[in-house]
Amino acid sequence: MSPLETALMWGGIAAQAGLIALLIWRRAYKRLPLFCLYVLWSLISDSLGFLLARRSWDLYSHLFIYEISMDCLLQFGVLVELAWSMLKPLQSSLPRWTVPAIAGLVLIAGVAVWPISGSTLMHGLPPEWHLFLRLRQTSSMLQILFFVILAAGSHLFSISWRDRELQVATGLGFYSLVNLAVSLVHAQMPQIAHYHKIDEILTVSYFCALLYWAVSFAQQEALRQEFTPQMRRFLLTVSGAANSGRIALQDSSLPGNRRG
Repeated sequence: MSPLETALMWGGIAAQAGLIALLIWRRAYKRLPLFCLYVLWSLISDSLGFLLARRSWDLYSHLFIYEISMDCLLQFGVLVELAWSMLKPLQSSLPRWTVPAIAGLVLIAGVAVWPISGSTLMHGLPPEWHLFLRLRQTSSMLQILFFVILAAGSHLFSISWRDRELQVATGLGFYSLVNLAVSLVHAQMPQIAHYHKIDEILTVSYFCALLYWAVSFAQQEALRQEFTPQMRRFLLTVSGAANSGRIALQDSSLPGNRRG
């Protein structure tokens, strides 16, 4: 590693440790446990990766695909968690299957994005790097899409930039935007050995996201407002229609209700 890469790595680890301390102080683990777990995982994986890269770059390269897979899985969980946390004003009125439904919608969006990410890759890449880049691009596209929807619907959701959900989504959206750009450049590079030369940009963007989260969680959160009447009616209507459909389906399956 170059001196700049080493300095960025140490800076990122220090920023992650500081953010974890802030998350514990604000007791964010009660409201956003998966986001806290994601930051903790990032601290552990980056620390171990830094030690492995200094000892054996080949070993680090082989383990990196497993690290990025776990990273994408946690980011998927964070998106589901943010969406569920956004519905806090109505959680008591929503059915128990709301969280699985949210996860299913995010998964469907990921399936829709997956072919798009594959079309940007250069032919002839090793299979593991093909999977690695595709995972990065799919995850980044999902997070950017989530941030755009959240920011565009901020009025309907009655949220501002001081709400934790939008703060977390903003950091993820910024980092994902740079991550997507870097992975697109990676996909067109014929020599894998040159990949890490532009990773410094990605490291800087993640460091900026960590600093943004640290500044955000260091401040007192704004009081959460209720949904706008339009959004409240929409969510309750969707929930009521789904419950009615489920009850009708259960009633039709009873022996006494069968025809013929």
